[in-house]
Amino acid sequence: MNSPAVHSLHIYPIKSCGGISLQQVNLDKYGFENDRRWMITDINGELISQRDNPELALVRTAIDKGVLRATYKGDSIELPLNSEKEHEFYTALWGSAPFSVYDEGREAADFFSDILNCKCRLVNRSESFNRVVASGLIVGEHPVGFCDSHPLLVLTQNSLRELNHRIKEPMLSDRFRANIIIEGDLDSFAEDDWRVFEIDNKLFDFGKRCARCVVTTINQQTAEKGQEPLRELANFRRDHHTGKVWFGAYYTNRMASGHISVGSPVNIHQ
Repeated sequence: MNSPAVHSLHIYPIKSCGGISLQQVNLDKYGFENDRRWMITDINGELISQRDNPELALVRTAIDKGVLRATYKGDSIELPLNSEKEHEFYTALWGSAPFSVYDEGREAADFFSDILNCKCRLVNRSESFNRVVASGLIVGEHPVGFCDSHPLLVLTQNSLRELNHRIKEPMLSDRFRANIIIEGDLDSFAEDDWRVFEIDNKLFDFGKRCARCVVTTINQQTAEKGQEPLRELANFRRDHHTGKVWFGAYYTNRMASGHISVGSPVNIHQ
C-alpha cells in the first residue's frame, strides 16, 4: 500500500496566469506565500481573468531572489516583491467588501495591456489589505488573498485519473490550478470527505468542495478552449440541486507560518 503523500505543490502568483511548481512552500496567513498575491484589473479595478481572456494562460511566472518575473512569448517584466508603492486604491472581488490594493505601475500595466489589447493594470495586496472568507464548514473567518474562495485547493491524483479515464483526451492537472496534489492509495474524490489533514505537523481544515468553471476547459499550454472536462464532470459530478459540478476541495491552513514539502506524508485526521 502507498500511504498518502504530497505529490506536488503549486502557487499562482498572478491570478489567472501560469503557476509555479515548488518542492517546498511557506505558509502565511493567506495560505501559501505569494499565491494569488497579484491580480490584473481593468482601469475601473474589475478583475480580468482567463474566463474571458484565455491568453493569460500563456503568461509564465517565476520568483527568484526577491523578484517576480512574468513572461509572455519572449517578453518579460520584473517586479521586486517588496518595493515601495505609491498609488493605493480600493476594489472588490466576486462581490466582496472593498479592499485596499497597490498599483504596480506603468511598466506592468503596459505589459498586460499589450497582451490583452485593452487598458489594464496589475495590482498587489496593500499593507492594509483585508479580505476574508467565511463560507463552507470553516469556523469563523479566514484571511484570503485574490483566490476565488478558500485559500488552498486540494486534489488527489486518483481523482484526476478517474476523470481522465472517462474522457477521450486525458488532461494535465494544471487545468485545475490546485495548490496541493496528493498521491496514494485513496478513493477517487476522497478529498471531498476529509475534514482535517496534516502535512509536516501543519493542519488543514476542510472548507467546501470546489465548483468548477470554464477555466478548466482552457489548455494551459496553448490557451485553446474546448468542452472538457466540464461536459464529462456534468455527467457524474453534478449537484442536481445547484447545477454545479465538483472537482477538488477547498481547505484553510490552521498555521500561518512554517513550510510543507513534496514527498511528506499526509495524515488524515477526520
